[in-house]
Amino acid sequence: MQSCLIDLSRPTGPFPNPNVMGIFLGLIAPLALGLGLAYYSGKEKISWIIVFLFTAMGIYLTLSRGSGMGLFASTLLLALILRKKALAVFLIGILLVYPLVMPKNIKVWAQKRNYNPLVFLFNEDRLSMYMNSMNMIKHHPFIGVGINTYSQNYGKYKTKKAEDYCVTPESSYAQSNFFQMAGEVGLIGLAVFFLFLGILFRELTRAYKRSDDRYIKALSISLIACFTAFLINGMTESSLYYSRVAIMFWYFVGISLSLGKFIKPGSPQAHVLKA
Repeated sequence: MQSCLIDLSRPTGPFPNPNVMGIFLGLIAPLALGLGLAYYSGKEKISWIIVFLFTAMGIYLTLSRGSGMGLFASTLLLALILRKKALAVFLIGILLVYPLVMPKNIKVWAQKRNYNPLVFLFNEDRLSMYMNSMNMIKHHPFIGVGINTYSQNYGKYKTKKAEDYCVTPESSYAQSNFFQMAGEVGLIGLAVFFLFLGILFRELTRAYKRSDDRYIKALSISLIACFTAFLINGMTESSLYYSRVAIMFWYFVGISLSLGKFIKPGSPQAHVLKA
């Protein structure tokens, strides 16, 4: 059986693997870009943009597809909301040019997979894990197998079809926040998490629209971009189950839910922020 992985060197930094490093940088990059574009000016603006460029380069070097998708989506979101047309055009240009300049190993790997978009985005091992996860959810649809027991139970729900596609370990994370959460706490628990996310984005949107403080507005839209990147990356990573990066997510959640405290009751809806 051919390898499910791409043979390329990737940095890990202080993290256990490149993908976790990508998750961490993916939370920082939109914050730096949002504040740099929407609030700061002069040397401070340049400093924040430089921080963004370094984190973006770090994400590229990890070759983490989930982190890359999250970075692209969050940056495009900021470009559209802040009306940065040049940045939006630049991003679309990168999307069109990258297939021509991507590393040779990736080109060869993609060619062997017949340029299958699902394999290109998620890799065979993840697709196999997702099939096994769906089998776990099928057997325990409402309350799951129990909190923090996904890895312990994973091997029990492996299917022949999924393992014939790509062999996976007997104990493994789902490599997806949503499959792992549904496996552990069921579809009811997953629905509650989506409800929480809806409240989180609602509060950030309210802070952005109602505050007359430019910093609060810039921070709120930057945090929306951060969560967008994290959740998109979470389609391909169990990022909420890695304590070293999950703590950043919940720290940002705390900041987000506190922003409403800085808005005066009855304050009129503010105009759209212009950098």
